[in-house]
Amino acid sequence: MKDDIPFWDGVLLNWIGFFAIFALPLRLGEMARPTLTKLRHGVSVSAGLGTVAVERVIDGLVTSLCVVWALVALPQLETDDEIARRLPYYGYLAVSVFCAAFVALALFLWQRVLAVRLVHGTVGRISKRFGELIATKVASVADGVRSMADPKLASGFLFETLLYWGLNAAGMWLLGWGAGLDDMTFGHAVAVMGILAIGILLPAGPGLFGNFQLAVATALKLYFAVSVVGAQGEAYIFLMFVAQAVLITAAGVIPLNAMKFTLGDLLRSPAERAED
Repeated sequence: MKDDIPFWDGVLLNWIGFFAIFALPLRLGEMARPTLTKLRHGVSVSAGLGTVAVERVIDGLVTSLCVVWALVALPQLETDDEIARRLPYYGYLAVSVFCAAFVALALFLWQRVLAVRLVHGTVGRISKRFGELIATKVASVADGVRSMADPKLASGFLFETLLYWGLNAAGMWLLGWGAGLDDMTFGHAVAVMGILAIGILLPAGPGLFGNFQLAVATALKLYFAVSVVGAQGEAYIFLMFVAQAVLITAAGVIPLNAMKFTLGDLLRSPAERAED
């Protein structure tokens, strides 16, 4: 296993991962980046999943906090939409889940040996061989999580995460103006971004189709009249989906070809590729 992955390789593999999550159903694309990193740099899939876990938990924590802030700070309209009315419950539930996941990651980070011992003491009592296998995978995942123990890496990752989500919100704000949502503020864009991020975490079909449109429409119903959501809001949702689909596809397919991978590699295991 190589100790370091070149910076631009990491960036390009990340974009391929975004594309895989977008293109493949039921979030099967989450496995694409660890698999391709294994093929290109020899990093174990388990360790790759550890880094994915860190990213998903931090992203989920940031976006769910955005949702809670929007629900508390921004005035809302009365709505008959059942999903929109239940959003406060979903928002607080999401924050609770991601806070718990963050604590779990911290335990993985600082108590790697304890996690391995727990596997040996539970699964290992049923099957020593299977327990050893699971313990090895747990240790590899913990190694991936431990990548965040480096203060320089952790601070850089947190800065880039906040910058990424801030730029997302700014783009959604500008698009709102362009689509005719004249009363849309940056705060509304933060709310839309957070609700969309939580909505697409749920398994969906290719292109995140359905979850994407429902999440954005639900967010708009909290702050805009039904007549606006049914006109300018629909244009806003359509333009946002098309823009993201084009950008994510281009940003994923171009490096996929440049790295000599194929679309089929996104669904194949490292073992299958090695046999070829």
